[in-house]
Amino acid sequence: FIPGFRGQPPGWYYGLKENKMAVVVAVFLVVPTLVQNMTQSGAFEIVMDDGIVLFSKLATGRMPNGNDIIEALAKVGMTMATAEQ
Repeated sequence: FIPGFRGQPPGWYYGLKENKMAVVVAVFLVVPTLVQNMTQSGAFEIVMDDGIVLFSKLATGRMPNGNDIIEALAKVGMTMATAEQ
């Protein structure tokens, strides 16, 4: 009995039931690998709330350094606080 199905289970259910080891391998090895590869783009983006991209690793091909971040923030009007502020 499968909740949500009325009558006989679909044909694929019996295939999964007969190949339990293949299902285990797929669920614990294949599926996570596919998900990781699909989500891993190597992107590193610094984006303001209004959609302004301050830095893009995809565009530059490298990670930002401290000066890159400071310059990008200065371009949108942000300034660094000093110890006196």
